[in-house]
Amino acid sequence: MILKKSPILLYLYLKQFSVGFDSNAIDEILYIQLKEYELRFGLYIKNLQSESDSYSSNAAALIDTIAGQDDISYLTTFNYSSFPFNGDVWHINGDVDNPIFGVDYSNVNPNRLGKYHYSKTYRRLELSGKDLYLPKKKDYRKVVVFGHSLNAQDYNFFFSLFNAMKFGSDRSDKLRGYTIEFCYSGYGDVSSEESRTEIVSRTIKMLHSYNDEILHEPNFRLMDILFCTGALRFREI
Repeated sequence: MILKKSPILLYLYLKQFSVGFDSNAIDEILYIQLKEYELRFGLYIKNLQSESDSYSSNAAALIDTIAGQDDISYLTTFNYSSFPFNGDVWHINGDVDNPIFGVDYSNVNPNRLGKYHYSKTYRRLELSGKDLYLPKKKDYRKVVVFGHSLNAQDYNFFFSLFNAMKFGSDRSDKLRGYTIEFCYSGYGDVSSEESRTEIVSRTIKMLHSYNDEILHEPNFRLMDILFCTGALRFREI
């Protein structure tokens, strides 16, 4: 049985009178409700996907457009829906059967497990025994990013990606030949030019955070180095 919002809040309020304010008990209840919500959301996405006659063909066409002339080693997706792709796919936030909602672990005290289990990192570790949720170790030289908001709650993924691409340690002209390409397109009432401005601004903000939090180098012009060596690119889809 999935309780509606009001009964949950009423139960939490009454529980404080019966056992006193027990933050662990309340966290446990909220955590259970979070999982219930995730499952219901997964069913919602699954139904939308099944009701769309053009979803598979549109997704396949988009993947081909993003890849261009390159062969795809594997897909890492932050979406919950499935993809018409025969290769390896890593659902970093879970799929429709096990969606993952959470916050960036850097904002949570790891010593307070009741709070830490609301982080995406903890939730991914919970599912780490399933192949669907394991990162794929592949030899790649180019990464293409499309359709991601580049919000701070996913910085930990991109920071790990930048580390793997040697953006911090390799100062050579070719940066070992790695390239990361951020793609964009117009959507809704947002023009292509506005979308480009948005993705460039968010990329700059993310690289600033990477430099400050990971590299700790006050005068390291990371963006200039990446752009001038061709390691950082932007492309319209």
